[in-house]
This record gives sequence, C-alpha cells and structure tokens, in this order.
Amino acid sequence: MADGFSRRKFLAGSSAALGALAAGGSASALLAACGSSGTNSTAGGKVGSTKADAGISTATPKRGGNLVVATEAEDNGFNPTIASWDVTGLMYGAAIFDTLVTIDVNGKPQPFLAQSVTPNADATQFTITLRPGVKFHDGTAVDAAAVVQSLMANVQSPQNGPALLNVAGVTAGGPMTVLVSCKEPWPAFPTYLSGAIGTVMAPAMLVDPKAGNLKPVGSGPFVFKEWVPNDHLTVVRNPNYWQQGKPYLDSVTFKPIPDHQSRANALKAGDVDIMHTDDSQDVQQFTANSSFVSITDSNNSATEREVHFYMINTAKPPFDDLRVRQALAHATDQSRIHSIIDVVNTPITSPFSSNSPYYTAVDYPTYDLAKAKALLTAYQNDKGTLPTFQLSTVTDAKDLQRTTLVQAMWKEAGINCQVQQVEQSQYIVQALLGNYDVREWRQFAASDPDENYVWWSPLTASPIGKLALNFARNKDPQIGAMLEKGRTSLNQADRVSAYQEIGKRFAADVPYIWLDQTVWLVTAKPNVENFNNPTLPDGSPALKMTAGFINVGQIWRS
Repeated sequence: MADGFSRRKFLAGSSAALGALAAGGSASALLAACGSSGTNSTAGGKVGSTKADAGISTATPKRGGNLVVATEAEDNGFNPTIASWDVTGLMYGAAIFDTLVTIDVNGKPQPFLAQSVTPNADATQFTITLRPGVKFHDGTAVDAAAVVQSLMANVQSPQNGPALLNVAGVTAGGPMTVLVSCKEPWPAFPTYLSGAIGTVMAPAMLVDPKAGNLKPVGSGPFVFKEWVPNDHLTVVRNPNYWQQGKPYLDSVTFKPIPDHQSRANALKAGDVDIMHTDDSQDVQQFTANSSFVSITDSNNSATEREVHFYMINTAKPPFDDLRVRQALAHATDQSRIHSIIDVVNTPITSPFSSNSPYYTAVDYPTYDLAKAKALLTAYQNDKGTLPTFQLSTVTDAKDLQRTTLVQAMWKEAGINCQVQQVEQSQYIVQALLGNYDVREWRQFAASDPDENYVWWSPLTASPIGKLALNFARNKDPQIGAMLEKGRTSLNQADRVSAYQEIGKRFAADVPYIWLDQTVWLVTAKPNVENFNNPTLPDGSPALKMTAGFINVGQIWRS
C-alpha cells in the first residue's frame, strides 16, 4: 500500500509518519475484544493486547543490542526534498535526523530540535530558537545557518516547495535564531516543522543533494552505516546524541518486506523483531496472539487518522467528466470490501474522522448499481464509448485482492479496467507526475487539517507531466477558498466551518472513492521494550503510534 509521502505525512507528518500517502490500504472497538489479558513482566505492558500500556515500559532501560524492523516498503533515499518519504522513509528519517518540532500526545506541535518556535501576534512570522551545543554526525554545529540552508532546500525543492508557497523568507536572526516570514497568517505553520520539511540536514549533505540522498548526515539518535536498497538499512548508535542517555540500542536494521504475509511470517519465524502492517487479518491475528506485544492506532483521537481510498486523476479523460467519477463511486460496494478484506477498518464518506470537529455529514454517492449504469449510459450517449482505463495498486497480495474485487464490482456496472501492480516508490513518482488513471491510495492523517492544504489546493494541481502534490489534480475553487480560510483564520470556529465545507465539496467533486479509515498495527517480540512511548525532550509524552510510524530512538531490548 503506497503511502505516497505519508503513511503519516510526508511533508508535515508528525512524529508518526506524510502525509501520508499512497496506495493500498492506507478504529474500531472490535480490536479491544481481540486482545489477550496475558502479561509480560519485563515488557511493561500487555502481551497480545492493544491496551493503553502496551508497548510502554517503566523498567530501567537496558543499553545494547540490535533491533530488526520490518517495514512495508523500501524508500528511494534519505533527502526529504527529493525522496518519497512514505512511512518507511519517515522511520528512516527519525532514526538519522531530528525535526525542529514534534507532536505531543494531544496532537499539538511542541519544540524538539528547536528550543522554541514563537509566532508574532498575527502568525505571519515565526522565531525558531535552536538548542545550544547540538552537533551533526560529522561534528558540525546545528546552528542557524545550517537550519536556514535545510529549510531553504525545501522551499526551493520542486517536490516540497509547493507546500511552502506561503513562506516569504527564511533568514538567520542570530547564530542560533531563525526567522520565517509568511505572506499571510499561518497559525498551523509549526506543525509543518514536525515532518520532512522540519527535518534538519547537515550542510555537507546539501552540497550535492543527489549524493546526500544516498549518504545522509543528521543530528539524530543513530548514524548511517549501510544501505542496500530493497534489502536493508543499518544505522548505529550516535554516541554524542544531544538527548543524554539515548538511544539505547547499539544498532537498528530496517528490512523492507512489501508483502504483508511475508512480513508477518518473518516476525513469527524470529527473522525480525518488530513490524507494522495495515492488513486487517494481521491486526486480528496478532492482537489475539499472546506471543507478541501489539498496539493499534484505532483509539488515537489526537490527530486525524489515515484514510484509504481510490484516487482518480481528474485531469485526464474520461475522469475529467464528473459522471464517470460518480459512476465509479456508485459502483463501489464499501460494505462488501469491508466484510471480505478490511474487516477492522471503519467505512467513511469523508477524509475527517467521525469524532473530529471538522467532520460533518455529506451527500456522498454511495453504492447504487442502477445509478452507476445510468450515468455511464449518459456518458456513452455523449462520447460514443464507455470508459476503459488502468486501475493500479502496489505489489502486495492483499492490495491486489482488494483491487481485483473493485475491478469486478465496476465491471458489473459496465466499466472495463485493467489491474496493474507497481513498486511503491515508483508508484509515488507516477502520482507526482500524474502518470496514472485510478489507483489505490492512503493519506490525509494530520494533526492539523492545514497539513492537507498542499494535497487539496488548486494551486498545487499542476498539469500531467509536471510535479503536483495535488495528486488527484482536482481544481475546485470553493475548496481553494475554504483552504485559505482554514489556513489564515485565527478563529477556530471559522476554521471548523471551512474544513466541514471541504468535506462536502469532496462529496460533490468525487476525486476520491472513499473506502475506510485505516487501522495500523505494530507488533513485536516481548523483549522489544517501550516502542510506543515517544517523549518530548522534557520527558512529557509525545504522539503515540499513528499510521504505522514508530521512532526507534526510545526502544531497548530486555
């Protein structure tokens, strides 16, 4: 399941993975019933459960050892201005780099590598004060000049720059102070510093960005050692990390295993120590298995949850015709997909969680085969033909099963499409360039809805063949106006009404065929301690696992 820049959030993903994004799949009270009550005296939490204390340890941390982490995909590098940075990339990044900001347990941005981020009265300028004495892995100082260079690399990036269209300037206000000025009020800006955009790269890494993409230099808890694409990434402990005492592990090895069943088998066989997945059957299986410690993000209400859908290239015929998009929605039986494949997920008609203040009921075109056929007949009468196209997903057996099921549903309405599978990093590149018809996707987890500005704005919907972060290339001026209202208003009630209106416009435009709200599972051997207990520098709790993202900096092995 591609996450195209996020399995949390590629651009502004909080400390839980951007975005996020792409295909494939990517909670429910049902999960609580699946848990075992068995405990592990050393793990500091419930084994085989998804209760609040699972993955949290109060024991004294133990130093040493290696951890093998199985991820759902491989990324295409370490420089977030040019690499895809899906959930795997975000986990790689959190091991090697620090972000200026992180997200706390309540979904609010808090200083991390920065000592403080302070807005002026109208949120048009932000003063970033850096922590003294922090060094990159090559020994150079993390100072204002380095942070300005890293932020400007994002501003000037064809990939990330569109997310920073509101930035008017980035300058050093002193040796350890950075000033970011905005063209208009932007109260949500600090949240953007919690993901790829706020990832601080060493100046040496930016001399040659392409070379730096292969050999990262950050200030994070681990130092890059070796990367063999599609096999493993190994990082080793940073002995000079600024958070005293961390990390606890000597090394971490990340192993990309795209097929969810192979990933699960690797954990059961002991070949890996911990893994993430959004496969419903795996969620059910592992939360009921007392041999593993399991957590899900099903009860995380601090942020918007990642949602799963089919994304339509609205700039491309026949999908520039609303009738075709509506027909696809009416031909999609959510309940059937839910009952057969995504049994633990929650069906949706909006990108916002039902318990979110930004949620409102919408008139989304739900399953109605007769309406789908009537819309297609009208289209055929006008165009002389029925639509044919490619329906794509990533290289995972469960994603193929789901997409083949959808293909069969659409055929019942008279729609002919061919299914294709694409490796995830290339899948994301294709979405950026608009080289697709309809594809499975996951995205839109956010601690602030403004984080989705870049994915939804008409300003970021470039023509096919040019990089566009509005992957669906949906150019609704009403959505554009509401995004501006939500971005610039300092009044929360105005922001709420703006995003509720956006939910309604998606139901009218149908750039997305909504499926469900994804449930992510992270499951580990019992001797993997503290994997769901991220903290702020002062020790207070940070955002727990969301959309499959964990930070290995706080983990140890018993």
